Amino acid sequence: MVRYLLIACTVVLALQATDSKAQDAEAARLVNEIIDATGGIKRTQEVIPIIQEHIAKAIVAVNPDKGPEINKFVSEDFMPILLSRLSEIRPEIIALYVRTFSIEEIRFMHANATSPIGRSIAQKQTAMVRESLQLSQTFVARIASESIQQLEPKLRERGLKL
Repeated sequence: MVRYLLIACTVVLALQATDSKAQDAEAARLVNEIIDATGGIKRTQEVIPIIQEHIAKAIVAVNPDKGPEINKFVSEDFMPILLSRLSEIRPEIIALYVRTFSIEEIRFMHANATSPIGRSIAQKQTAMVRESLQLSQTFVARIASESIQQLEPKLRERGLKL
């Protein structure tokens, strides 16, 4: 009797594992369609100039006398490599969605993303992300400048220069 109970439990667990794998496969397919419908990779490419600017600034900070040369290097050598490999992140993003959201949540997101309103929202989000990043950069630069001015006496007390 115990043997039959163990066999039954094993069968039930195997069926649940199969169902889970099927749901994961469905979820991955739906997330892939969400990425396509929302233009996820294209949206990332549109934010690349901001990333490019930050990379160039970081390298220029270490090599201040080489600004034009570094900008040319980043633009002509580094960015083509980054852009050519951008699609490599897609499976990782899909896996993140599958781990994070239930199949029901992914189905809901898919229904929204593939609707006309969802596509319209996705198109507008790219510009909003770009503008939000620019607003954030301006805000942080302003706050940093104000803060440095306020903290300048403390910096001098510690023997630090600006």
